Amino acid sequence: MRNSLTDKLHGFYTASFTASHGEDNTSVSKMNKFFIVVLSVLPSLAAGEVLQRIDGMPVHPMTLEAFVKLTKAKNTGIENQRLVVESAIANKAPMSAPNLNPLFTYNKGSYFGQTPYEPYVSPTSDTYMLTLTVEGWGKRSARSKVADSEAKKSQSELRSATNNVELEASFAYLDALRPKLNAIAYQKAVSELKQIRIPDADPLNQQYVNKEQQEIRNYKYFMLGMLNLIPKTDAFLVEPVGRGVCKANNKALDDLLKNALDHRTDLVAMDESIKVADDYVDLAKANRMIDITPSVWTSRTPSYNDSGYSYNPTTSYGFSIQVPIPTHLIFDASVTQAVNNKAQVQNNRDQLHKQVQVELRQSIMQYESSLSTYKYAVENNRNADKAYPPNSKRNIQTRTDYEIAMIDARINHSKALVFLMNKSGHYDVTAYCENH
Repeated sequence: MRNSLTDKLHGFYTASFTASHGEDNTSVSKMNKFFIVVLSVLPSLAAGEVLQRIDGMPVHPMTLEAFVKLTKAKNTGIENQRLVVESAIANKAPMSAPNLNPLFTYNKGSYFGQTPYEPYVSPTSDTYMLTLTVEGWGKRSARSKVADSEAKKSQSELRSATNNVELEASFAYLDALRPKLNAIAYQKAVSELKQIRIPDADPLNQQYVNKEQQEIRNYKYFMLGMLNLIPKTDAFLVEPVGRGVCKANNKALDDLLKNALDHRTDLVAMDESIKVADDYVDLAKANRMIDITPSVWTSRTPSYNDSGYSYNPTTSYGFSIQVPIPTHLIFDASVTQAVNNKAQVQNNRDQLHKQVQVELRQSIMQYESSLSTYKYAVENNRNADKAYPPNSKRNIQTRTDYEIAMIDARINHSKALVFLMNKSGHYDVTAYCENH
């Protein structure tokens, strides 16, 4: 005897659509009407027993919004990028401080192990010296600008990493939801076959039992895969809930492109990288300015007697300045390297701009294809009950096959929409996907 899915999963199933989406039309308004109808006729998911543990780990039901929020809080990649931001901010103060390099020197003596002649007295003076570095003009301000731009760049990279993880989390969630809904659809079909007294040994019944068990294994596999996104959490598995429905896209390609070029966080981070590279050029030029090293000193000699004469204590003062001969200015390799690095970053930015445009055009094509497939699957599922007499084996088979196709098309549409929105700079997946 096989175990029913309700002994393994938090029971949810999606029944057939019962309303038409109207005439086939590609306009945005009719696509929106189609999805309003779809959302209005989706039945509530039937509750079953909660799956408590898998491989010794507890299972926690979680909405898409909650899982994305958890991933952003517990993802190692995001946490590492937060540490980069903290380091960059902490580096601003020392980078902006003057580079004085103060040095204090004390001299005592001189002492002789053997006097050069008799009588000879060493006065054993005390000499104190303070030395400082005066940086070349513009060095400090150039370092400060580099530190500020590095901090802004790291913050932009954190936002970009967070949005990338949101996309990964959404995909992982939907990938785990797909086999769950499929398994429930097969379980429902097996139950209906039993109600019309189809024996367990019937090939169709056995086929659905095997597919249900296969989908359960797939479901566990994808649930375990979700752990890769939240390694810092306590050991538990996330159970996706809901139906995986996302709204239809109502934005034109030109609007998506404009928003992407203005708001995509990876493009913003690349612009910040150019600012950093530009500031490093200024720093390389400023570093060619020479530093001078002024010193002040005082020497104090106590009173002493020598050859019958008495000498009073004396104090002397002095000032010196060291000016290096800038032979290094013969070469400008550091400036050349900084300029070339900036050019490379600009080339990467230009390439990324082109990639964004190509990526979005490909994404909108993929989305439109998935939307068309989804609409077709919904229509087939709506008409499935009419093909054969109710409560018949062929009726159950047809409805089940079309329901599986509809679930697959729905998840594919949702993933295509999530990808399109993310790559066009419209973040926050819960703004256009269900959250229940």
